[in-house]
Order: sequence, then C-alpha cells, then structure tokens
Amino acid sequence: MSVSSEGEYDVFGDGRVRIIPAPGHTPGHQILFVNLEQTGPIVLSGDLYHYQLSRQKRTVPGYNVDAEATLASMERVEKFLEETGAELWIQHEVGRFEQVAQAPAYNE
Repeated sequence: MSVSSEGEYDVFGDGRVRIIPAPGHTPGHQILFVNLEQTGPIVLSGDLYHYQLSRQKRTVPGYNVDAEATLASMERVEKFLEETGAELWIQHEVGRFEQVAQAPAYNE
C-alpha cells in the first residue's frame, strides 16, 4: 500500500493504477489513473466532468457539493494530464464509449 501526502493511493505500488483525490462533486470524489500496456495512460474522470463541453468551459453542475473545490480539482487534473500524457475518459460521454472495444471483444 502506498498513500502519498496528498491522499493519492498507488494500488500496486508501481504507479500503474492510482486513485487520486478530486473533491468537489462530493467530498471524497476521486479519479482513477491506469497505465495499460496496450492502451497507455488513461484517466477515468468519475464525475469531475460530465461531458466534453463541461471540460472545455470548466462548468460545474449545480448539484456539486463544492464548486470551488471542483474547479481546483479540474485545474489539478488538467495539470496531471499534461504531465503524464494520459488520455481523459469522461464517463458520461457516450461518443467516447462507442469508440472503444467493449467486453468480450476488448483484450488488454
């Protein structure tokens, strides 16, 4: 187990799968970073962004617990994406979901 001083959790201790705090939507909201052998680094956004447009415009839904914390999380995640070269997958974005292979066709 590897927990950083910022509350990040490295699941296997090798940096391949990391749970990263991104509070705002809810107090304990998190994103997931995975570095897959065939796909490369990916960040699953959770509810940080609901759609690509929310990301582009940095909009915060009215049902978030803390809009300021959400905006700060967005800023940190964008910096993290830049530093790692990870691709952001926005869970509510149906277009992205339709672009990737689904089980059982997916083989990573």
